[in-house]
Amino acid sequence: MEHGSETYTLALGTTSGNLLLYSLAHGSMVCQLEGGHSSAVNHVAWSRGSNLFSCDDKHIVEWSVADSSVNRSVRNHYMAVKVTY
Repeated sequence: MEHGSETYTLALGTTSGNLLLYSLAHGSMVCQLEGGHSSAVNHVAWSRGSNLFSCDDKHIVEWSVADSSVNRSVRNHYMAVKVTY
């Protein structure tokens, strides 16, 4: 399954720590990514190659969207994760 800006997929973080992927072309949810966060997701970003990154206050997750699993995880930050553009 391919996701990202090329296929018009929107990624949303939830307060329960999951990510929801919606197809804008079809107007429906494609899948739910679970198990990466234990608190509210406060930022989501696509990268090239359809990789997806998300973060909560002290945790960053790289998702393998193709198989709906956590690819990498960085935990144990002592300060909040800040996102810059």
